[in-house]
Amino acid sequence: MSNFNGVARQIKANINKKTNEALAITGCELGSLTPTGLKLDSFKKEIKDYLILDYLSITNTNTIDLPTQLRPLANGDRVLVATMGSEFVIIGRVSNV
Repeated sequence: MSNFNGVARQIKANINKKTNEALAITGCELGSLTPTGLKLDSFKKEIKDYLILDYLSITNTNTIDLPTQLRPLANGDRVLVATMGSEFVIIGRVSNV
């Protein structure tokens, strides 16, 4: 019976490890926009292939006034990046208040 308990513990440990690895690659982190790509604070290499969140605007009779903080991104801007698996999405600019 103890052999089965050992196998069960090992299976549970493997499941927990894989679950934690999968969750670790989903979340948000800070980075900087560079002239040639995106540099995350927690990752050594520059990311060349990334996405940028488009902001919704309505052009019909209804209009949405966007705040001035939604100016286009520029080199050197600090950004909040959502990581979803192997995809990196810039979801906003961050600044000191």
